[in-house]
Amino acid sequence: MAWSYTGDPAAVARDAVRFLVGQTSTGDDVLLADEELAYCIAQTNSNYAAAALAAETLAARYRQTAPDAETIGGLSVTWGDRAARLDALAMTLRRRVALKHATPFLGGQSETDRTGRQDATDLRQPAFRTEQFDDQSPEAST
Repeated sequence: MAWSYTGDPAAVARDAVRFLVGQTSTGDDVLLADEELAYCIAQTNSNYAAAALAAETLAARYRQTAPDAETIGGLSVTWGDRAARLDALAMTLRRRVALKHATPFLGGQSETDRTGRQDATDLRQPAFRTEQFDDQSPEAST
């Protein structure tokens, strides 16, 4: 299985996913191969979603890595901490995917639009609206 990073995330989707996950060096203990990143990219609709899937995959691998903690000299690595950080990264990336595809809409800016929306039977109507009780007589409200 191959591993590569050209350093051009703007032009190469695999590099973009590696960049977003933070896996741009072979110095990591757990690596995703190019073929695995190609799978993540094929399963999703954006580099951010592919990076979230890759981060979740890496987190799962860190959770499976034994032992839970390893000490070499004065350096200690806790695999569970790395998995938790990758899970948090995946959530952040998924939020970015959701926000990227969200389109804000503010209707009713013109009188015609507002009136048209009130009369539309296929639109969900608000529970309350201004002047909704103006046409009722005082006797009907008691």
